[in-house]
Amino acid sequence: MAREYLQTGLKFERLTVVKYVGNRLYLFKCDCGKEKEYLRWSVTSGKIKSCGCLAQEFMDNIGERSIKHGHIKNSIKSPTYSSWESMWARVNQKNKKRYKDYGGRGITIEERWKDFSLFLLDMGERPEGKTLDRKDNNKGYSIENCKWSSLKEQGRNKRNNNIINYQGREITMVELSETLEVDYEKLRYRITTKGMNIEDAVMQIRNSKQK
Repeated sequence: MAREYLQTGLKFERLTVVKYVGNRLYLFKCDCGKEKEYLRWSVTSGKIKSCGCLAQEFMDNIGERSIKHGHIKNSIKSPTYSSWESMWARVNQKNKKRYKDYGGRGITIEERWKDFSLFLLDMGERPEGKTLDRKDNNKGYSIENCKWSSLKEQGRNKRNNNIINYQGREITMVELSETLEVDYEKLRYRITTKGMNIEDAVMQIRNSKQK
């Protein structure tokens, strides 16, 4: 069966096919003007989208904003900046573990938040003990849909929040921890990870406090 070659002029993201080089390699021309050789599958699969300029533009944007806002000092990022950077990674970087739950399912970031300074203006400094949270997990990151939340608040809002039947009614793990007045993380670990029933989990937590 004859090999089907990519046609000259065919475009994938920022890369345009120039010619077939041989041994499955093609010469591509990037929108920025640079020409590079890549394996066919690496471009057609979307793994490579540019000659490298796309990633560089993102990093340059980060660098420019850091000079103005002062949230990167001596290579140390502020909590607010780290939240912004993590938000971008979850939505835009396919190699990230959690991409499938964010960018992979259509979650987006509003245009003005490409500028960290504007994100900072809209959201303010990240309060201690809180992280960036979306009010509606099926909608993207925007000033209307985001807030700073504690881990407990985020636990209540997760798509995969554990629903437990307790005394004949269904409640979330967070609500259960509040009802029984025990630590949410300790309760979640014992029930979801160790497979303990509610009574044993609560008893163990309370006994550990008394020691």
